[in-house]
Amino acid sequence: MRAHMLVALALATMLICLPGLGTPQGGKSAEEYLSDGRANFKANNYDQAIADYTRAIEIRPDFGEAYYQRGITLSVTGENDRAIADLGRAIEISPDAMAYFVRASCWNGKGDTDQEIADITKGLEIKPDGYAYAARAKAWQRKGEIEKAKSDAAKARQLNPSVAVPAF
Repeated sequence: MRAHMLVALALATMLICLPGLGTPQGGKSAEEYLSDGRANFKANNYDQAIADYTRAIEIRPDFGEAYYQRGITLSVTGENDRAIADLGRAIEISPDAMAYFVRASCWNGKGDTDQEIADITKGLEIKPDGYAYAARAKAWQRKGEIEKAKSDAAKARQLNPSVAVPAF
């Protein structure tokens, strides 16, 4: 029994004393990688930000915020398909209006106005937002749905009088 205790104590000591053992990725947490990713994003180091968010996700596969931030970064770099996938995963984990709005912007970048409108609509159900109503007004206008565009433009102005809306 005493031998087992000594072995257990020795293993515990190794885990505490040896750097990197017992913690993922050399000791950094998913939250630390998320923070690093945000700092790299702000510094326009998008490739490194994506790598940081990826490490956070590897450590915590259910980390919705890391998927969301990586999705935003991918959208900035023009990788709309990957951004849409990450934002979709973020929404699955924790539905959020901004994730829908960012994904709608990616759909717009791909020329898919129907998906853009669908995502803006889902986001607006969670949180009404003047800028989102203005974006949906522009999408409706592109589809030739002028009455719907006017209605959304009016809602946008109601929520935020300074928001730019399409002219009719």
